[in-house]
Amino acid sequence: MKVTEQIDALEASAVDPYKLLVVTRVLACILMIPLLTILPGFCGIFMGWVPDTLAEPISLALFMRQAFERVTYSDLLPATLKTAMFGLIIEELALPWILQIAWISRFIGTNEKRNFGATAETPE
Repeated sequence: MKVTEQIDALEASAVDPYKLLVVTRVLACILMIPLLTILPGFCGIFMGWVPDTLAEPISLALFMRQAFERVTYSDLLPATLKTAMFGLIIEELALPWILQIAWISRFIGTNEKRNFGATAETPE
């Protein structure tokens, strides 16, 4: 990002670029990992309906009603919150590497500018 000076643009806009970039990554991880856990569950339920329908025809609405008859929020909520915490832990473990990469890209960006200026041929 630094090479294209997007971080400089954020700084010029009086926005802390690291806070903006880090907070959005952490929130995305906390929100998306539970969704990525819930989606395969629903796919599994749907794929359970397919062979059941082939064996004995049953409507999807009836199958879903029977499937969720005994399921309560206490079955779903702890698992979903657990995956949100896993998302937070994963992001917190990855954060130092992300910031190190941002620092390296910032260093590379300033070196490229310096090297470009030094190697540019001047007309004689």
